Amino acid sequence: NEFRDNTAQAGGGLCAVFIGQKTVSFNLFVGNVARDTRGGAYFESSGNVIINNTFARNTAGPATSSCTGGGLYLRNFYDTSVTRNIFAENIGCGIVCGTAYSAIDYLNNLVWENTNEDFVGCESPPSVWLIADPQFCGANSGDFTVSSTSPALGPGGPMGAHTEPGCTLV
Repeated sequence: NEFRDNTAQAGGGLCAVFIGQKTVSFNLFVGNVARDTRGGAYFESSGNVIINNTFARNTAGPATSSCTGGGLYLRNFYDTSVTRNIFAENIGCGIVCGTAYSAIDYLNNLVWENTNEDFVGCESPPSVWLIADPQFCGANSGDFTVSSTSPALGPGGPMGAHTEPGCTLV
């Protein structure tokens, strides 16, 4: 699925509040705007599996001077897994983890050039976050597949919504 260029009060591309366990996988969230906080996607519930998604160029909040959850905002949750996602060039931070009621699994996520911070409140060792250019094929023309040399295709399995390269860098 692609969630592109949407605007909402919270969760510009997707807002899931207290609707039970869900798996969100292989989605592209790009250019979505949340007018308050809670950026491209907003989850306020538990038992989520957020795997192989790309969150790029989403915006949260009217101000860009704080971490308002540009790419993904998680709040009031437990038993959640955030694995093999790409958070790149979001305004208002890449991922913000609000109140969590138990340990959350973060594994093999790539973060790159998110405004203010890449990840905030996500209690995990920095080693589980790969900080590297995802090497999108043509982000300026709307192509968020990654090149064949992208670090997103590396250890821990492919990351992001597109797990096969879409271009070759020369």
